[in-house]
Amino acid sequence: MSSLYVRQKIREWSALPAVGVPFYDTINFEENPTDDIWFTVEFEPEYSEKTTYCGDMSEEGLITFVFQTRPGVGDEALITASESAVAVILNQDDPSGDLTLEMAYAPDEYTGGSADTGYRVSISVDYYHRR
Repeated sequence: MSSLYVRQKIREWSALPAVGVPFYDTINFEENPTDDIWFTVEFEPEYSEKTTYCGDMSEEGLITFVFQTRPGVGDEALITASESAVAVILNQDDPSGDLTLEMAYAPDEYTGGSADTGYRVSISVDYYHRR
């Protein structure tokens, strides 16, 4: 599980007005967005280790931003919005230096091209957290 610091900071950055796409925190919350395009986030830690004898720790992993639109909007609008939103989040700076977002991967069709309750794409971002 990703550390609470990573989760809180990413939620804060995702909710910034400059992101331009409504963010819904769907982790343990039932949400029913009516926005044409919206997003949520998933956390996937991959590696954690003790970095010094004094107990400093580091954590690395992926943050997956999942963007959804209603059926019929199409991939062009969704991918354009998702790439723009992730670019804004990637430009955020943690003044403490404890969280670094390193790079974003290409958009992935989260729903395999189907339009069940909505069409979804995801963009994963590598992160590094020093604690």
